[in-house]
Amino acid sequence: MKNYIKVVIACFAGNTLEFFDFALYGAFAPFFATYFFPESYGVPLTLLAYAASFILRPLGAIIFGYIGDRYGRKKAFSLPIFLMAVFTLCIPFIPPYLEAGIFSPMMLIICRLGQGLSMGGETAGAVVYSLEHSSKVNKLGISAGLLGASTLLGALLANFVSFLSTSNYLSQSQWGVPFIMGGVLGFVVSWARMKLAESPEFQAYVSPHSPIVYILKKHLVSMLESILISGFCGLTSVFTVVYFNFYFVRTLGWTIHESLGIVSSSLFISFIVSTLVGRFIENKDVRKILLFNMLGMIVAIFPSMAAFASGKTFYILMAVLAVAIICGVSWGTLNLILYSRFPSKVRFTGLAVSDSIGRIVFTAPIPLICDYLTKSGGVMSVAVFIFAVVAFMLTMLLVLEMLDKPKAILS
Repeated sequence: MKNYIKVVIACFAGNTLEFFDFALYGAFAPFFATYFFPESYGVPLTLLAYAASFILRPLGAIIFGYIGDRYGRKKAFSLPIFLMAVFTLCIPFIPPYLEAGIFSPMMLIICRLGQGLSMGGETAGAVVYSLEHSSKVNKLGISAGLLGASTLLGALLANFVSFLSTSNYLSQSQWGVPFIMGGVLGFVVSWARMKLAESPEFQAYVSPHSPIVYILKKHLVSMLESILISGFCGLTSVFTVVYFNFYFVRTLGWTIHESLGIVSSSLFISFIVSTLVGRFIENKDVRKILLFNMLGMIVAIFPSMAAFASGKTFYILMAVLAVAIICGVSWGTLNLILYSRFPSKVRFTGLAVSDSIGRIVFTAPIPLICDYLTKSGGVMSVAVFIFAVVAFMLTMLLVLEMLDKPKAILS
């Protein structure tokens, strides 16, 4: 039990920090739109740079997945956060657009691509390493819920830091501090992870020479399901963290400070919900819980966007609360579902690749598309879009279930 607690703390702390570093960009996006980009195209270019960070995630997933399945979970578990620390530390030293011109956004995009590469291995590393230890002490549900909560906590801390920074005028010296802190702490966590013991399940099997080829041959349906599930969870969080911030500031005229306060509150609610869900899902059919949660998003999206359109603060807060609960349930169930879809010998690769593809297809373009729809057709067109995407995901999951009855270990 003592070793289990050490593992959970290392995974929780590291995952929180990794997502803190990654989410800082989303939290500071309204500020970056005028700092790193020409003012007339600041918002779309900022969102495009956000989406670009997902491009290298599948490559990172393949690289770290191969290392994790062939050479050990610990090695693949420690490298991503080291890379994230390097690229996060570089961002505050990039000169603004007014000083460096086109080189400013180019350097920012390079850093975001590097962060995306590292994210390709972080989620899978934390989930696989933590849950393979947790299965020995019958704590799968709690550990999975905590890992989901750690993701939300990282985003929450990023928004909270940005919230504090916007109490006064955002200067270069102010906004760079959290990036520097996140980078330095990343090196510390990477070093601490290297001191942990190897996963017991990794030591008990022999991985195929090419894990990704094996998965495509033997576990294609599981991968497709995992892509859809991961994509939905990513959609709920990016919808909250990035789109809400832009909508509140650009459409409703709120200050960045006010917007970040609301988004931070919603992430705190999601964090609590994810933690509680983890305690509830032990020995439950987790997949059904997530499917009902997706149905909840389909039902809630139109009244939620209507509340946004009304401009009335109370209705908006109720809408934010609804989406926050859905987001929390999603992240509370995600990791246990993905973990249970693949056998040990290809689990790292299967989880990493499917998670990365889900994010690049169903998460990365969401803020940019929603921002465009808001400007061209109003906020209710965003509701139609989200409804269609989630309905498609839910339908495809039900079809895949008929093709291949789930073999999740907790079903």
